Amino acid sequence: MKTLEIAPTAHHRIGPSKFPMLAECIDFDSEEDIDDLDAEESAKIAEDCPNPAQRGDAKSRGLAQHESLAKALTGQPNPFDGLSEREVQQVQWVAEDVVTRAAAYGYSSDEIRVEQRVSIMWPDFREATFGTLDIEYGPFIEDAKFGDMRNYFPQLAGYALGKMDRDEIDRVFARTTYGRWRKTQQYVIDRSTAESVVFSIIRRKMAPNRRPTLCQYCGWCAKRGECSAITGVVDTIASKRNDWSMRLPTAHASHAPNDPVVLGAMRYLWKVYIEPWGASVEFASNSLAEGGTIPLGFKRQNVKGRAEFEEGDVVAQALMKAGVEPARLFSAAKFGLKKLSLAYHAQFGGTKVGAERRVEEILTEAGVIKRGEAGFKLVRTPDADEEIKLALARPVIEETSN
Repeated sequence: MKTLEIAPTAHHRIGPSKFPMLAECIDFDSEEDIDDLDAEESAKIAEDCPNPAQRGDAKSRGLAQHESLAKALTGQPNPFDGLSEREVQQVQWVAEDVVTRAAAYGYSSDEIRVEQRVSIMWPDFREATFGTLDIEYGPFIEDAKFGDMRNYFPQLAGYALGKMDRDEIDRVFARTTYGRWRKTQQYVIDRSTAESVVFSIIRRKMAPNRRPTLCQYCGWCAKRGECSAITGVVDTIASKRNDWSMRLPTAHASHAPNDPVVLGAMRYLWKVYIEPWGASVEFASNSLAEGGTIPLGFKRQNVKGRAEFEEGDVVAQALMKAGVEPARLFSAAKFGLKKLSLAYHAQFGGTKVGAERRVEEILTEAGVIKRGEAGFKLVRTPDADEEIKLALARPVIEETSN
């Protein structure tokens, strides 16, 4: 039986696990948790709560699954203790996928290493940062995820650079493996690419004049209550300061319903300023409510978690076993062209575009596909800002009645 070579203890404040967030907002800072504590503090927390599954939030559930995965890959006894049946299925799928892929490249399960610390070095050999790599074997690395699919390439680039520095190699084969979705994303990362991504993030994070940006991780950030990217937009909307990229002259506003220039300006300001502001307010108010304080004028209404079915054939078999007729099952199912095309592509190969075209042909010939009326959407042009500002500068002739 193998033992865990390195138990995850501390993460660097600018470590690879934060690179996906820092790539979107360079001023991102996560709240202090077990990943950010030093080894001594982590040990104390582990003593107080020896079973990670007893912690109920999403982050702790993810930690519990990662610990379970590490135990499963290293042959530890009872690796799935404390996990729900759903979580066990996710961890088992990742573990089996890792072992199968390693074997395909000639590596045995004994050559798979887990929870390995890697350091990223500056050109003068000083340590820039470090992180804990989930899985590695030979020139391959994998990062397991049990939540939503996101852009984790910056994180993989960090781990890849650390491994290249340690092993003195110039290329790494990297993969993100999603246990919830039974999917993977694969990359080949060379040293030049990794250095470009990693050192850019670290240098920008260390810059004293860095500024925050509204992004999808606002709700995870420790600074969300006082972030200037949020309060700055609020102030802008409230006071119409001169830091708007454009202004809406009063004379133009009366012509808005029939004026493509004014409507274009309004839509631009909505998409660039007001819509991100609304998203940040949603993050901030929900975070406040989660802590027990309800924003004035609102009430908290609990919502059930959304039911998700990951294996359609298993779902169908379970219901048919209970007596549901297949015809009724199919009538209840909602098929999307995208998913049907992916199923066709998985079986017959070719290109995904070709698969979608062929599926639509098959369903059209069978007379079972209907398309709604063709529509359109408005997409901002690259030079919209300058075009609109120039147009707003035109003279306006007010209509007068005699």
